[in-house]
Amino acid sequence: METIVKDGVEYKLVPLHKKQEANNYALFVLTMPGKGSWNGKWTGDGEFFARAIPAFRYGKPLYPNLKEGSYGYFWDDGWSASVKVTFITKSEAMKARRKSKGFCGYDWMISDLMKYGEIRER
Repeated sequence: METIVKDGVEYKLVPLHKKQEANNYALFVLTMPGKGSWNGKWTGDGEFFARAIPAFRYGKPLYPNLKEGSYGYFWDDGWSASVKVTFITKSEAMKARRKSKGFCGYDWMISDLMKYGEIRER
């Protein structure tokens, strides 16, 4: 640690750390845990399907009903979807966007979670 002397007073210089980035984004990650196909597989198995959306502005939530957690949706034919919501930083959001293969047409689930805090029946 470096010290300086000014006007006969010794000061210890403390390095400034980068201000910690706030968790201002909501990350939605889609998986298909229930597979009603003949072979029990989904063509998207092993891929990363996600969306990262700004969820806070000036520390206030843009979507008051949106909470972290896992949300499910079930179809009558045996298929089911799971959407996990996590609040992340902007840099984590950018990484997730680069890795993501999209959201497979299930963006309506994200809309429901932002509006209602749950995935509604279709």
